[in-house]
Amino acid sequence: MCAHTESADELPFERVRDDAAESGFTRDTTERLRGSIPELGNEWTAAARLDYEAYRRHWQFALDSETLGAGSVRTGPDDTVFVQVLRSVENSDSDAQIAFFIHGYLDHTATNRYAIEALLDAGITVITMDLPGHGLSSGRRGYIDNFEQYAQAIERTIEAVERIGILGPDRLSGLTGIAHSTGASALLEHSEQFEDRFTRMVFAAPLIRVFAFPVLEAGADIVGQIVDQLPDRISGSTTNGAYIEFAEEHDTLKIRHTDLEWFQAYLTWEESRRRISERDIPLLLILAGDDTVVANDYNEEFLRRFFADIRVIEIEDIRHSVFTEADAINGTVLAEIVGFVLD
Repeated sequence: MCAHTESADELPFERVRDDAAESGFTRDTTERLRGSIPELGNEWTAAARLDYEAYRRHWQFALDSETLGAGSVRTGPDDTVFVQVLRSVENSDSDAQIAFFIHGYLDHTATNRYAIEALLDAGITVITMDLPGHGLSSGRRGYIDNFEQYAQAIERTIEAVERIGILGPDRLSGLTGIAHSTGASALLEHSEQFEDRFTRMVFAAPLIRVFAFPVLEAGADIVGQIVDQLPDRISGSTTNGAYIEFAEEHDTLKIRHTDLEWFQAYLTWEESRRRISERDIPLLLILAGDDTVVANDYNEEFLRRFFADIRVIEIEDIRHSVFTEADAINGTVLAEIVGFVLD
């Protein structure tokens, strides 16, 4: 583990929570940073660089890593996503395996710091992207017109990293896609829209069908009621008290409410993706035993139909926000993911 990571007798995010009040990273800093991020490959101003460094310190995110590139990638006339390309200082290797990491709905990249740092510690280069409308990306918070835009954001990001040559002059291939929840939906949609960029994938608590889906079949007029009754996306999605306190009091990028139009876009996507192309690439599927956001049984059965090479790990007594859970972080799950990427 990284030198700055909490010790074994601390909860994940405990030190982050305790230090956050003194970090100086506020909502004003967040908005200033979001508005001053240069295009990927361009120079940062000194002031924006200081805010970016404060962002990394506030979440204590990848502090032992080298930033090969950070900046915005244009995905539409007025839309950008925030991208970071990271590599371990101690385990740098120009021929390293490359993972593309995508967070889940209402979250952002730094929420998943432990999973990303485990990859970096193993010498894996990591590309991260804040989904449209999330984190330091532009757009209405938690909103999307349709899920195709998530897939297009992934492709635009890969194209930008290739064009700028951050990871060398060659076309990126042999990527491992690692995604939580809606990030997995984005990867699935990408693989339907674009030629195969990924040679293996890791899905943690993937959003394919939501937990309450059978109720939705009663009629679209109750969708708004369902959205209002979804589990609280902070306290209802993790058992980690230290993370809950940090997220509620100090996470200036956290989105706290599901967007109704996003949910309607999800329903349209779910109906259109009840069948996908069959794949022979390996998939590591991680399920949270106490997940009340997505329907584990349906999602596992669905993925087994279309992925010929699938391995499933179910972790008892954890909730949907897998990479904030102590049992996932301190157990063997991150080691399993790293081994899967390096295999």
